Amino acid sequence: MSTSKIQSGHRKYFREIFNLQAVDNKINYEKLLAIFEMVDFHPNEKQTEEFKGLFEKSEWIDFEKFLKIFTLRSNDYYNEVDVKNAFRLLSKEYERPGWIKIERVNEILKEMGLKEIEIVHLTTQLQNLEKEDGMFNFEEFVKDSF
Repeated sequence: MSTSKIQSGHRKYFREIFNLQAVDNKINYEKLLAIFEMVDFHPNEKQTEEFKGLFEKSEWIDFEKFLKIFTLRSNDYYNEVDVKNAFRLLSKEYERPGWIKIERVNEILKEMGLKEIEIVHLTTQLQNLEKEDGMFNFEEFVKDSF
């Protein structure tokens, strides 16, 4: 999924955080960890390995590569069918099949105990699909994500 899906307001927020640690508009792994500490984000073991992988080819990454950390993409735990099924269950709360309120997704993530930075990480892309009524089409989201 492309980083262009991150809204400009969030992009500015990520840029400000990135710039606090950047040297010549790049960060290394140590600087990334400092950013995580600043925002009180504690990656799990799998995430840590994934983040280390960003630095395998080069010791330093630029802002665009940094943004990729905050985009949803397919992973080993969930595939397209799993995600669609979870969203289908949620969409049954509404009269429009295939549509869910972003606000409801936020509530569920909070109930699951996720931190605010993790919720922003997970919902940023949904906001680009949000309609006037606060709902998004999960079929479109899943299609773009996988």
